Amino acid sequence: MDLINSPQTLDIIVTGYKHSGVDHLHKTINQLTAYRSPVTSDNHTPNITCCQGYLPSQYPRLHINPSSKIVFIVRNPKDTAVAMYKSSGVESSTEFSEFLYSFIFGESDEKWSDHTRQWENVLSQHSTSNLHLVYFDDLIQNFEHEVSRLCKFFDIQKSSIQISEMCSLLRKEAEQPQPKRRKTEHSVNGHRETFYDTGMWKNQFTVNLQEQFDSAILDILKDSKLDLHKLLG
Repeated sequence: MDLINSPQTLDIIVTGYKHSGVDHLHKTINQLTAYRSPVTSDNHTPNITCCQGYLPSQYPRLHINPSSKIVFIVRNPKDTAVAMYKSSGVESSTEFSEFLYSFIFGESDEKWSDHTRQWENVLSQHSTSNLHLVYFDDLIQNFEHEVSRLCKFFDIQKSSIQISEMCSLLRKEAEQPQPKRRKTEHSVNGHRETFYDTGMWKNQFTVNLQEQFDSAILDILKDSKLDLHKLLG
């Protein structure tokens, strides 16, 4: 879907920063909505749009109507930074501390903090009943619980057994080989670590670097309604 050139009134928006699990969440919601439209009671198929890594201001013709359902996923920015650093191919030419400075304070208009603040501003103007926040670590570590929360948000009636079966199918699908998939893993001390593991920052950050990073994020987002201590944990 060309959001920039084509005006769209969206039923469901799945958004989050790069390397924050937006694709995984988007696929899960697609599976859920295949059972029942969460937006209307008729046969209308919901228009689901994935806005991964983009700022709201980059979609000047994006129409978010009051009935739009918005699912916003956030990931520990330390893990996000490590995933971006290792997937960008700059490890041999750029020190990690230098990359982090750019990640937080750089001139790019796609900084993690800018993305988070702009989307929070959009969400603050939207009906809370149509907003759903997902923490990446919860999605990975407690998948069935998060799928249950999504079912409740979309008013999809599923038993715990049905949810468990659906989650098993989604896990199996995610494990299927994808030859054309971009590189999404690397090795740490002989252990294969994917860019979507939780806590991967612990293998990259020094204690001093972690303290400086957390302090900077807490200061920049001091007015945020996110649970920043949970996010940075």
